[in-house]
Amino acid sequence: KAVVSTQSTGNEINTRQPIKFDQPKEEVAPDGSFAIRRELIRVITNMSCNNKNHQDKVRVLGGVHTILNHCVVDKQNPYLAQWSIVSIRMLTDGNAENQEI
Repeated sequence: KAVVSTQSTGNEINTRQPIKFDQPKEEVAPDGSFAIRRELIRVITNMSCNNKNHQDKVRVLGGVHTILNHCVVDKQNPYLAQWSIVSIRMLTDGNAENQEI
């Protein structure tokens, strides 16, 4: 059984400096790891569409609060906030328990 902690010290998220528009491209996370959070939220969004079982699992594991915490502007993840908002919509669509959060 996996244990997922929703507690955050604030240090493990956004440890990279925000990019500047005049910053050379090779200085911006060349491995693409900065996009992992966005892609994970995108997967959760797509899996939650019209799937109450998955919506409930995300809620039980604390995922709704985690996704709400990602509704911020991040220059390295330009669509992170948009995917987070769509994800919240999919997680609350037809799910009264998730809407109460």
